[in-house]
Amino acid sequence: MRPQDNFFMRNATAIALIAVSFLMAFAAFIFYMQGEVSQQAKKLVMHTHEVVGHIQALSNRITDGEVGLRGHLLSGSDIYLDPYRSGLVDSSDPRSQINEMGSRYSIAEEQSLLRGLTSDNPAQQKNLEEMSSAVKELQEYQVATFGSQKNKTSPASLWKTDSLRPKQLMDHIRRATGAMTVEEHRLMGVRVQADRKN
Repeated sequence: MRPQDNFFMRNATAIALIAVSFLMAFAAFIFYMQGEVSQQAKKLVMHTHEVVGHIQALSNRITDGEVGLRGHLLSGSDIYLDPYRSGLVDSSDPRSQINEMGSRYSIAEEQSLLRGLTSDNPAQQKNLEEMSSAVKELQEYQVATFGSQKNKTSPASLWKTDSLRPKQLMDHIRRATGAMTVEEHRLMGVRVQADRKN
């Protein structure tokens, strides 16, 4: 028998234990890495749900404000102005109110939150910028309309001159929020697929 054969025979148990220990450590490392990837994918899915929630909250705030202002203009009752006003009041203001979706954020705060949450997504930033410009124009129109009501100028005369503009702006806002939601659902599909592969 050769001396090297004798070495393997004498140390076979130790060599087997080292090999099995190495394989177990490698398997544990692989399982750990899969767990980390899975946790990251779950966090991204939760992030997507958060973004979709803020898109919906922003859309609701804008729509509620527009509907409330129109209700006020048609009826003359200040009670319809509550949704319009609450969409303009920041959450730090004691007058802020929680809306029916559980959000206390103003339109501006929702836009800011979405800018931060989607800062790594150029497509979402573009969608948000397009929506923000339409929101700004709509709010300027609302202020002009509300101001004409306060000054006892007939809002009907303002509506007759530009009655389609608020609808056009709301349609633009709906398209932008729709595009943002579609993008988030696309990301959700990619993220869920990544999670399933692990």
